[in-house]
Amino acid sequence: MAELPAPSQDRALERLLERPLGENGLAANTASVASPLETRSEEGETILVFERQGESLALPATTVARAFAPLPVHRVPHRPGPIFRGVASEHGELRLVASLEALLELLPSTRPVDSSRRRMLLLEVEAESWLFEVDAVLGVRRSNRAEWSSPPPTVAHRRGRLTTHLVPSPNGRVALLDPARVAAAFRESIA
Repeated sequence: MAELPAPSQDRALERLLERPLGENGLAANTASVASPLETRSEEGETILVFERQGESLALPATTVARAFAPLPVHRVPHRPGPIFRGVASEHGELRLVASLEALLELLPSTRPVDSSRRRMLLLEVEAESWLFEVDAVLGVRRSNRAEWSSPPPTVAHRRGRLTTHLVPSPNGRVALLDPARVAAAFRESIA
């Protein structure tokens, strides 16, 4: 007896998507898609690791909505200061832009930065959103909480207030920032 040729992966996917879906299946799938991703547990948290001015930093992945090529930033008159940079239009929406390096009082890096790796991150904390530029996004990682440590007292004053933990990574320790405190500090810069 001759074997029938196996359908291509594309055809198999088409058949899967075309199958009838009952009310229960539709409701279950809708609830699954609508529920928030589980990125935090007792064991760890999913973090987005990035680099700015030679420093390895991280934020909980759930607070970074997007990463994209840097946008032009437009200064806002009568709002001087090193932290608040201005506004940028992201998908037709005006967003506030801040300087993470000014906020954390980071010194300029002596290493050259590959401009093709620069990104803007969209930080979203509750109803508030901010853009800031990073030199590179190093990846999204799952991190075991048991391996985290408290930041040492030698961490600079402002940076220490915004850093919750030091998290191990393949290239050394990464400073995990508190997204709510970062957003509040950005907000204070325009008050």
